[in-house]
Amino acid sequence: MGLDTTHGCWHGAYSAFGRFRVGLAKEIGINLNLMEGFSGRGLNGIAFDPMKWSALKPDPLHILLNHSDCEGSIAPEDCAPLAARLREVAAGIEPGRDAGGHLDGIREAAITFAEGLERAAAANEPVEFH
Repeated sequence: MGLDTTHGCWHGAYSAFGRFRVGLAKEIGINLNLMEGFSGRGLNGIAFDPMKWSALKPDPLHILLNHSDCEGSIAPEDCAPLAARLREVAAGIEPGRDAGGHLDGIREAAITFAEGLERAAAANEPVEFH
């Protein structure tokens, strides 16, 4: 079992997708564990009020970072801007930088995801998560 998307954006373990998003978020200065929709627990399991996405400067990458990892879709009109932002972020990541587990590299995964988003944008279709 794992996460599959349309247009070849992603095919792999949910855990690898999680590490991919954590790595991307780190590249743009976000700690996903502090964000709304993620753990909501700090060190030693102490609960805290997570940061709201709306408190951050808008960034197309937030569409992917704040997306469900098992369902839903990315709208066709969001695909091209998200692909461009993924390529921009990927350019600053060392090739082959490991994120652990079944993820060959954050940069490579970002480029693959961007390519799929570009295919979806060209077809005016959403990227669906299954």
